[in-house]
Amino acid sequence: MKPAKIVFLLLTLLSVLLTSCKAGQEPTGTVPAGKPSPQIGPLEAWDTLTTCFQTKEGGGTVYPPDYAGAWIDGEILHIAIATEAERSEDCPDYEALLAGFDCVVFEEEKYPLNDLLSVQNRVFQRLHETFKVYTIGPDEKENLLRLGVDKSEDKEQIYNCIDEILMEDDLLTGVLKGTTARDLFVIEDSEPVRYD
Repeated sequence: MKPAKIVFLLLTLLSVLLTSCKAGQEPTGTVPAGKPSPQIGPLEAWDTLTTCFQTKEGGGTVYPPDYAGAWIDGEILHIAIATEAERSEDCPDYEALLAGFDCVVFEEEKYPLNDLLSVQNRVFQRLHETFKVYTIGPDEKENLLRLGVDKSEDKEQIYNCIDEILMEDDLLTGVLKGTTARDLFVIEDSEPVRYD
């Protein structure tokens, strides 16, 4: 979940609590003392998880080598682990790190998020020269990349172009070896992003 969404959720919760409080009364509809709010548990678990992420010089995040993504669904924080990724000392013991949270579920996935982001960056650099590419980004829940293109674009041609890029740029190493554009991408119709 993006930091802006987390801040929005926390501010919304705080404003609801403050507006429902009257002098000397407990706010109505709140969780009794000692019981966490349903969303607070996953958000706190997310904050704990992010302590094992590193920040690149100049911005950006470097994830542990086996980290495939995370998402909140209701009261559950799902953490995806790339089980085929090479383990190293840079891979945290997620279960130990998050042992205090009963709202965490671990999912097994194939592709590490760092690998998907490397492919994303290289493919986007090359595709936008030829095609009307409007959006590209990881879908952590589905463990792939989503590519939004103009509806007039030939998607089959784009898949073929991505396959060429993957081969030429030698991006198919480690767990990506033997994958194709169709394994890594979903290409969808999209509209240009407007910043009005």
